[in-house]
Amino acid sequence: MNSSDYSKNYNLLLEELKADDVLLEIPQVLKEEIIEESKRLSKIRSEIERLITFIDLTTLMGDDTKSRVDDLVNSAISPVKQNLQIKCASVCVYPARVVYPARVFLN
Repeated sequence: MNSSDYSKNYNLLLEELKADDVLLEIPQVLKEEIIEESKRLSKIRSEIERLITFIDLTTLMGDDTKSRVDDLVNSAISPVKQNLQIKCASVCVYPARVVYPARVFLN
């Protein structure tokens, strides 16, 4: 789910709330605060997701195992489980371990 999807979902939620008259029972000042806070949180989430795409996941431990490297690669491929389009920038491992992540990316 990308940031435009969140905006669409946010707008759908507002329409549902209006349709269900849920917001009618809340004072106008609070309604405005709720809407503004929702917009702010939506922007923060988008910014955090964008920042994740700059992360380099690294393991340079001499005793790295295939399992540990595979876990690192899987974390880089899908760091945000709710949005599979977001990926980390790179994975860094010792040259002796490069074959493990290479196999994952080739499959």
